[in-house]
Amino acid sequence: NRKSFSGKASISALSAQTTLEGPVKNGAWLLSARRTYVDKITEIMNNAKLIDFSLPYYFYDLQGHIFQDITERDRISLSWYSGIDNLEWQDFGLITNWGNQTIAANYRKLISTQLISNWMLAKSRFDIYFELGTGAGNGMIEKDYIDDITFNNSWTWFASQQTRFNFGFEIKDLSFVYGVSF
Repeated sequence: NRKSFSGKASISALSAQTTLEGPVKNGAWLLSARRTYVDKITEIMNNAKLIDFSLPYYFYDLQGHIFQDITERDRISLSWYSGIDNLEWQDFGLITNWGNQTIAANYRKLISTQLISNWMLAKSRFDIYFELGTGAGNGMIEKDYIDDITFNNSWTWFASQQTRFNFGFEIKDLSFVYGVSF
């Protein structure tokens, strides 16, 4: 929203979320967050003796975006995301969580009404942690991740109203780690 600050929020039986946005100089920003609370609801119901279990699972995420128009033809932007899913069920000796963090910087150039160029540099990491039965001393622990650094340049050429060409290149550096111990 480049004109004014605005926001919204919602709450349901299982989650809450909010989004805020507003202008900043020659651009705008957006921030959004959410969290489930199945873990809290089932814990409260279990303590009140309405059910005889609890589900220790939740996830949350946070994301944002900001952009600035440098000129009528040039825009820079920054986007980010962070989120995690978490399940820690001690009754079963299970602890697991997985999540992703990402940040990306972009530059868009309107070369003409027919030609647009986009440049992006991004870094992301996806982590997984899994533990089963380690309280007895004979369990399994797994720690994995995927690390990604990406640089790309894409072009769009509108040759006519019926014809569009997309072209560009991408360079990617990926790291994978898979580790399990028993």
